[in-house]
Amino acid sequence: GANFSADDVIYTLNLIKNPVVSSPLISTWQDINVKKNGDLEIIFELPRPYSSFPFTMTFGILPNHILKDVAPDQIRNFVIENRMNVVGTGDFKFYRQDENTETGQTTWYFTGIDGRTHVKNLDIKTYADSESALVGFENGEVNAVTGLSINEIEKAQKMSDVKILQVPVDDGVFALFNNSGQFTSNKNIREALRYAVDRAELRKNQKFESEPLETPIMTGVIGEVDSLKQPDFNLEEAGKKLDEAGWVLGENGQRTKDGVQLELNVVTVKGADYEPTAEFLAESWRKLGVKVNFIAADPATFQIDYLATHNYDVLVYQLHLGADPDVSPYWLTSTAENGLNFANYKSKINDLNLTNAKTETNASKQAARYADFVKQWISDAPAIALYQPKIYYLSRSGNQSFSDDYKLVSLAYRFYDARSWSVSTGEFMITP
Repeated sequence: GANFSADDVIYTLNLIKNPVVSSPLISTWQDINVKKNGDLEIIFELPRPYSSFPFTMTFGILPNHILKDVAPDQIRNFVIENRMNVVGTGDFKFYRQDENTETGQTTWYFTGIDGRTHVKNLDIKTYADSESALVGFENGEVNAVTGLSINEIEKAQKMSDVKILQVPVDDGVFALFNNSGQFTSNKNIREALRYAVDRAELRKNQKFESEPLETPIMTGVIGEVDSLKQPDFNLEEAGKKLDEAGWVLGENGQRTKDGVQLELNVVTVKGADYEPTAEFLAESWRKLGVKVNFIAADPATFQIDYLATHNYDVLVYQLHLGADPDVSPYWLTSTAENGLNFANYKSKINDLNLTNAKTETNASKQAARYADFVKQWISDAPAIALYQPKIYYLSRSGNQSFSDDYKLVSLAYRFYDARSWSVSTGEFMITP
């Protein structure tokens, strides 16, 4: 019942900047001053240019009129204890949450605000796994579903009265070399492994073909970067690279150097849509004479056993790229070993390129900085950009909801236009 205003935004930002709250966003906002300029306007004062600043303003806003008297160090506990009293500014109002302890399913119930939505109610259900979600869709528990594996999508194709949308999401699937690994620290070996992968054939062999991706920056963000490409598949050149590094192909079809066999641990997540991609890479490198140990890790232990410790020679993994060209968390030297730099990539040149690009306010100069970063990235071969994945969205033919003309910066963006969703009821159709 209270109006949303600048006070709510300022209150939220002051909490983010307060060390006792322990917000993960504090490093971004701690040096930025925030001032109110009327009920619906805010002025941000930055200590230095920061071209990616607009992309930082995606956090949720807390209601000042409810929380202003709660001590900052008690905010988390207060929110948890009152999690059923959700306050927002959207077109739907939350009114109930049900949890089924037997199935582990949670359902959130929303009602549309009069005059602002076409459907009266919107329910969101969770399922324990993708197979259960497909069964729920088939049984009519839900009108639409996403988060399904490719195997489930194949099953859904056999159903009647079903629409299947395939929409690229702003992510990238990469083969990330451990640049500190016993073998993958050698640039010749990394280049050879890159030459040995036929990326076009990889995409062609997928059950649902994906979009090509050539660089660590999302396609369509910077024109100068879109024109840059990784080297094409060339198995002969791959062999030459290994020969130059002293890895000789023996009569047994294996490459050795000074009595040591060239051996790689290739790790991915079991059950992920990109698991077959990792298998394709493993087989490609075996043809090159490399011994490959393929590891599809249990999702429950993957984080601890492999990702956090960088315990692999090659990691096949999906990274969120988004609409922001600033991908520095994945490639800065300072984020190697213990951060999001899963390739353990270290380059003083690219540290400068990325840092300078973030502070450059001239658009053409910024584009040139990012282009320089990508050129050096391709030259250093710390990873292989494989493809841009898609999400698969199932719905009934009588529903009008998520559209394939959306640009999906993230999966949650599918709810962007929920106010215009509609559903057929008997002989009638509620339409926008």
